Amino acid sequence: MIILPLARPGYLRSFSIALGLLVGLLLGALTYSLGPETSFAFAAVPAVGLPSVSLLWPGSISFQYKLWNTTAIYFARFARFFITGICFYVILFAVGRAGTSMKLVQPAPGQSLWLPKNTLSLETYPYEFAACGKEPPETGWLGRYWSWAKTSGQLWAFCLVPLLAMLAAVEVYRDERFPAGVYTLF
Repeated sequence: MIILPLARPGYLRSFSIALGLLVGLLLGALTYSLGPETSFAFAAVPAVGLPSVSLLWPGSISFQYKLWNTTAIYFARFARFFITGICFYVILFAVGRAGTSMKLVQPAPGQSLWLPKNTLSLETYPYEFAACGKEPPETGWLGRYWSWAKTSGQLWAFCLVPLLAMLAAVEVYRDERFPAGVYTLF
């Protein structure tokens, strides 16, 4: 998610150029039905005027700069809620209704669901997953995830990757004192 840093004159100027071009393109596209000349006039005024004013007075765009950050934070919150809802109610619920390959049995009275694990052969030690011992290890987390999904018969889990990427894109992290994920060091 694009959360802009604290307002400085250089940031305000570059933001005004980007905002002017965006508003100019949107107005040009919306007014294209009026004719190319009219459309160009509507597009040129904000595309040239907004950056020109803010280049002379950078503080004139600070309200729009703050409004962008506030709107981006609210959009990210809504988008995370919406994408998480899709992930849970559409994908995980559908997979749960379709069934699972896990062995779900009731234990006999006095028994446990613990299963003994056999020792792996020496050939499988370089591999992250024991089921992948016959194939060469995939590179990167995406390759390992695909390998796990394929060998375990859980190919539906690969449908979660685009949703995880979208969730990562709308992550809003504002504290610059520590990088994201620093809790793993403690």
